[in-house]
Amino acid sequence: MDENATTPADSWLTTLAPGSQVWWNDPDEGFSSGYYTVIDILADEPVDSRDTVLFLKNEAGSQAEVYAFELSPTPPEKQYSGIGVTDHKQADLAGAHDAS
Repeated sequence: MDENATTPADSWLTTLAPGSQVWWNDPDEGFSSGYYTVIDILADEPVDSRDTVLFLKNEAGSQAEVYAFELSPTPPEKQYSGIGVTDHKQADLAGAHDAS
């Protein structure tokens, strides 16, 4: 199997088309992470590989060329069931407060 091929966990990538809204997980410490719209897929459609390059634009007008593996359908904290990432941070802070 090609290590760059989509897997069942990221098979949603094959549904992407210009106009799709995605969450970009900016590898630069998340600096520009956020919702973006797919403007163009710089390969044969559909996205058939995790290293397919897509051209994105957000509502503020920022543009980015990104790899498909940097995308998700929702922000990371919304991908987990149960307690969200921010809830963990709040729980940690509450625990630290209780210990003092």
